[in-house]
Amino acid sequence: MVAAAAAPPLAALPPPIAPIPVMTPAMPQPIPVTTASLPQPTSPTDASSNVHAWKVVAVYDGDTVTCVDENNQQQRVRLAGIDAPESGQDFGKQARDALAGMVFGRTVQVVDDGRDSTGRWLGRLSVDGIDVNRRMVATGMAWNADSGEESYAAAEALARSGGIGLWSQPNPVPPATYSTQATQKT
Repeated sequence: MVAAAAAPPLAALPPPIAPIPVMTPAMPQPIPVTTASLPQPTSPTDASSNVHAWKVVAVYDGDTVTCVDENNQQQRVRLAGIDAPESGQDFGKQARDALAGMVFGRTVQVVDDGRDSTGRWLGRLSVDGIDVNRRMVATGMAWNADSGEESYAAAEALARSGGIGLWSQPNPVPPATYSTQATQKT
């Protein structure tokens, strides 16, 4: 029989090697943002000068409204970055009704994008934090008019792929084409 070797006494073993701490980058910590840490406008012509709180008193079509401004003057506003069907066009009435349902009689935020060739304000409307212009495109009630707004283009793509609103038709006619065709018929 072979005798089992006895384990060496603990004192005879070499000291254990302590694990080497591995340095890992710390997880990024959120930096609290306060209004004091943000740039503040220095004059009334800065950040908020192109945002107006106006009440919508009329809706002409799916992309044009009349508002009453701070001085109780009427201002005609064309929704910037979108093009809704014309009144006599397929989905024209639905687009007007959709816009009216969102804004008529309500105070909206109008972000001033300048004026068009007819002198109308160009504006991006919001109500209760909702981008009205984008909502019109997302619900298939307007085209993205090459606005440069990626969210408008994405909203149109989703409406198209889902066959929503005017995209439920096989070949919806853009308002500019519709107007040109109507002019040529007369």
